[in-house]
Amino acid sequence: MYESVMGNVYDAKTNPNRIVVPGVADHATQPEIAKLVSQHELELSANDFGYGEGPWSGGRLQQALARHMNKNFKPVVEIQQHDIPMVNGVTTVSELLGCTIAEPGDGILMGSPIY
Repeated sequence: MYESVMGNVYDAKTNPNRIVVPGVADHATQPEIAKLVSQHELELSANDFGYGEGPWSGGRLQQALARHMNKNFKPVVEIQQHDIPMVNGVTTVSELLGCTIAEPGDGILMGSPIY
């Protein structure tokens, strides 16, 4: 079932009647948006708007954010691209924070709901 639904990707010419799954937040960039962005001298691809390269990839978004933060906020220690993890939601952020700041046996209180 999963494969038949998730493999049914939208395409304006070849598959305009795709199945829309509202429970999945991995949205590919439409070709029209990619074309518009490319007209403004930005080198972006559809992969740049999804989960893409993973949390610690050092991808282009992390590079751009590091440059922006260093230029505009002038931190004491320069921010490197690998200092900026990109994750897919609050659950992942909570898990990473828990693994980073907690010790084995610590308890973490969280408000609900948590997805």
